[in-house]
Amino acid sequence: MDFLEVSKRSIKRNVKDYFLYFISLVGSIIIYFTFVSIKRNESVVALLKESDKVETTFTFAQILLIIFLTIFIFYCNSFFLRKKKKEIALYSLLGIRKEEIAKLLFYETLLVGAAASVLGIISGLFIANICAGLLVKLMGSAFTFTFTISFLSIVEVLIAIGAIFFIASWKSKKLIYEHRLVELLYGDNQKEEAPTYSSKKAKRAIVLLITGYIIALLTQAFGFGAIFITGLLIFGCIVKGTFLLFEQYTVKSLHKIKGDKTKYWNGTNILSISSLFFRIKGNVKMLALLSLLSAVTLCTIGISSSMYYGAKKTATLMNPVSYEYVTTGKELDKKVRKEIQKHELGIKNETSVAMLSMQGKIEGEQILTGYLIGNGNVQVIKVSDYNKSASMLGNKQVILGSEKEVVLLDPYKSYNIEKNSLEGNDVSFEGMKNGITIVDHREETIVSAKLAPVGL
Repeated sequence: MDFLEVSKRSIKRNVKDYFLYFISLVGSIIIYFTFVSIKRNESVVALLKESDKVETTFTFAQILLIIFLTIFIFYCNSFFLRKKKKEIALYSLLGIRKEEIAKLLFYETLLVGAAASVLGIISGLFIANICAGLLVKLMGSAFTFTFTISFLSIVEVLIAIGAIFFIASWKSKKLIYEHRLVELLYGDNQKEEAPTYSSKKAKRAIVLLITGYIIALLTQAFGFGAIFITGLLIFGCIVKGTFLLFEQYTVKSLHKIKGDKTKYWNGTNILSISSLFFRIKGNVKMLALLSLLSAVTLCTIGISSSMYYGAKKTATLMNPVSYEYVTTGKELDKKVRKEIQKHELGIKNETSVAMLSMQGKIEGEQILTGYLIGNGNVQVIKVSDYNKSASMLGNKQVILGSEKEVVLLDPYKSYNIEKNSLEGNDVSFEGMKNGITIVDHREETIVSAKLAPVGL
């Protein structure tokens, strides 16, 4: 009988012990496969193909998910192996060599991983498409969602999960070499060294956490070029600070409880508190890890929500209407209407705007007309035409006091000029007299920003 067959029999005999371990692995694989499938689904790709930022966010989220998945699988594997220590010790007592036991553990972990991967991917095929359909609906997209099975998604997941399980199997194999027989038999009864409280470490934890959060708040001030360095500093400070915080203040809390004799000697408190003291190291690591994972998850959700809200707001601002075109006459107007009717689309509102393209300059400031420049093409429209469009779009109407006053319509107002408002600045146009003043600077446009970056 070879090791593979022995591994299969061992799994069958311990099916109850393997069940929770197996279900946890399947669940984590379903989550990862669902994410990868959504990322590669044709409908979602079509929805996001025009945004490099969203694609970058998806890639970052995938890396983050792989890290979580690796930690979770390793933790599940180590937890399961702790339950198998006595079984491994019995194999050793029966005279089975360490090399053979190591191979047995290696094959067992690989078999469970392979079975979990297959079941996770099969289940994920259906769950992923349901989730992708919900995502498209939640985003209010007009794209038609289609059920797809991506071969690349399956390959990508198999490679990632296979690598994780191979490393986990290798760690399982090393278990027999890293522990003595007595440790395998009575490992659960062995206590850790009692931890001691250090005021220096406790203060260092607070300093590191405060430093990490201050750097995070000042990231924008450091500039985009330093984002990698600041990211590493934030990560290092927060991770180290969190572990020290849990380690020192948990010990301090237990010492404080132990010092209160009335509570410490009450009932079974003495047993539970003493047990915590000698098991604190492993528990502190897990608590710190869970808090870090929770924090990262919440931050990721927050960033994703902010990006989605920002992208939606920007899209509405830059493209206030559903359809627009530069007309060349009634013939083109008829063709456009015919095309709209052909696709069974209704027209809620419509208007026409006459625009005059001129070379304009705003004194003392820069305006954005595709590039940051002081001089550029500015689209000039009549107040009456603007008010018609403003009424349709629900914007505030304009009332000008004289011909020397203009309103600046600038969709890039919030982030592409040196100061927040150009109200009060003078404007000069080529071939016209000076003395025209901006009386209002609005962050809006009545046509797409590509067609008219800046309007007056």
